[in-house]
Amino acid sequence: MSMNLPSNKQIDDAWARVQGKRPSRPEQKPAAPASLMDQMAQDAGISAPAATAPDTGRMKLLADAVQKLSKVQAQIAQAEQAMAALKETEKTLATKTIPDMFDELGMKKFSLTNGTEVSVDTGFASNISSDHQLEAFAWLSANGHDGLIKHDLTVKLKRNEQELYDDIKKDLQILGADFNDKEYIHPQSLKAFVNEQMNNGSDIPQDVFGVYPIRVAKLKTK
Repeated sequence: MSMNLPSNKQIDDAWARVQGKRPSRPEQKPAAPASLMDQMAQDAGISAPAATAPDTGRMKLLADAVQKLSKVQAQIAQAEQAMAALKETEKTLATKTIPDMFDELGMKKFSLTNGTEVSVDTGFASNISSDHQLEAFAWLSANGHDGLIKHDLTVKLKRNEQELYDDIKKDLQILGADFNDKEYIHPQSLKAFVNEQMNNGSDIPQDVFGVYPIRVAKLKTK
């Protein structure tokens, strides 16, 4: 008959209880050194997120969404190319093919069996070349048609030419010229500026600039 004899530690703990002492604790292994991310989170007073395995179901949905985005973008590109080709075909049929066939057949009107009527109207188009622009404008002015000539006054100034801008604006006001003074920032320039300021941690007033986070999926094809 075999007996399970107590270990030395069990004997020491029993003797310690008899003497009113706390039993010895089991020897603990030193904790593994914290990772850099864990240490940074601990220094910041926050708990590091527990590492979790990616949800395969959600990852499958993400992959499907990316593939769908790629497919839609390809369809849009194809549709735009098709639209450009359709417009060119429309122009050729309307201004060349059908008028030429009407002339060959000596027809002025044509009707299809579905009731559609086709006719060719005679009109004119104009395209003043740069070489003849001054001459054409002079003729219009000399013949009382200068009202057709419109002026879109644009002055390009550099960023550090605020004083020149003020002088031009003042002169236009003195002359009584009716002009529009529209101040604006190009959307792409504003976007680049805000991103630069936010990334640099500047004190840009986000409410004034209407700053909001965006997430954009971008695909790059080879």
